[in-house]
Amino acid sequence: MEKENESTIPAQLSRKDARKKQWVSRTSSERQAEIADATLRLIARHGLQGTTVSRIAREVGMEPPSLYAHFSSRQDMLLAAFDLMCDRIDTHLSLPTELNVLERLRRLGETHSMLISGEFDGFVLPTFEILTAPGDTGLREVSSQRQLVTLDTLAGLVEEGKRQGTIRPDMDSRIGAYQMMLLFWAEDVTRLMGIDEFVSEGFSGRILDLFLRDMAATPDLVSAGGAEADAEGSATPGSRRDAENA
Repeated sequence: MEKENESTIPAQLSRKDARKKQWVSRTSSERQAEIADATLRLIARHGLQGTTVSRIAREVGMEPPSLYAHFSSRQDMLLAAFDLMCDRIDTHLSLPTELNVLERLRRLGETHSMLISGEFDGFVLPTFEILTAPGDTGLREVSSQRQLVTLDTLAGLVEEGKRQGTIRPDMDSRIGAYQMMLLFWAEDVTRLMGIDEFVSEGFSGRILDLFLRDMAATPDLVSAGGAEADAEGSATPGSRRDAENA
């Protein structure tokens, strides 16, 4: 048994040396990105409180003190993980600018539905861990600021639609933005609770249609958007049913 244990020591040292060489060859920004990615995975796996510095270090194959060469504190690692999650969401939800605004809002809603269905560990769980974070982490404040930026972006889209003539001129842009955010929040919460039918059975898609009809300058603009989505095979079950009943 002793000989067997001794034989494993060179292999362990070899793996450790390999990880060390790998880290030495990376830039500081690459190391920070890997630490942020590991932190985000751990938040989903162990919760915010369970995402300790020692666990982050093990996840990336480092000693805990070495992490502080790249981040000054655990809080900064958590904030970097939040920024990384937001960047990934932005990538998923980026939309073509040439579409009319109603269609862009429809695509935005449908893309969010697909995102939360496929990114539970990478998006839904970390989001709620961050929203319920202790006050001393600063995460709730950063998350709130992020939500306000998203609201401003959506309100700007509504204003653009009013100038474009696709959204009715008397539509309150902030209400339109909150309608979309309410849908996103409802999808997130029901996914967290395991009530998958809200998205999978098309309920959220039908609510999206109702919101778009409330915003639309004329009803036919929403019907046209739904028909285009059906033709591409990307409409939600709810939007397909509404298009059939229209």
